Amino acid sequence: MIKYKIDALQTLKDAGYTTYKLRKDKLLGEATIQKLRECELVSWDNMNTICKLLNCQPGDIVEYNPDYRIVEIDEDERYGLMLRHVGDGWKIDGYSEIHPTFIEAEKVAKKISRS
Repeated sequence: MIKYKIDALQTLKDAGYTTYKLRKDKLLGEATIQKLRECELVSWDNMNTICKLLNCQPGDIVEYNPDYRIVEIDEDERYGLMLRHVGDGWKIDGYSEIHPTFIEAEKVAKKISRS
């Protein structure tokens, strides 16, 4: 699963970009700022803006963690039952909102593993 490595809003604030400045200068919209507050993934356009402001690469902000898997996705493809790899097995980690990009990556991974 793709997760944030850093608190993006705090890092932006430390670099001089408060949420007020981000909105006022139209660098990021309120919906994007809210997603960052809730640790939800943002669009690649917004990730590009964040990387530009912080002078960094996407890998400095997010990481792929193979220890998480989606085992069930609701019909709206918005929520999924997550498993977390622990020791020799998998533990149910809860039912949570899933970013659409991750759902597509899981579908591709399943197709590849079947070949």
